[in-house]
Amino acid sequence: MGSKGNALQALEKLLTVEEVALLLAVPRTWIYRSVRLGNGVPFLRVGRYLRFEESQVRRWIERQRVGTETNA
Repeated sequence: MGSKGNALQALEKLLTVEEVALLLAVPRTWIYRSVRLGNGVPFLRVGRYLRFEESQVRRWIERQRVGTETNA
């Protein structure tokens, strides 16, 4: 397996639309609409499927915080 096996192990698990919707507690339609409008969670296309890197979803969530002090 060698380097090919190592490369596969380094890949992050990709989340589905359903998993992201569940994580964010929003309908799947919201995910699809935000992707279409270009203002949602960063995504990848795998053929006709949308996939989301968990780390990118978590970063996006952090950027959505409102009313928190960042300069203490």
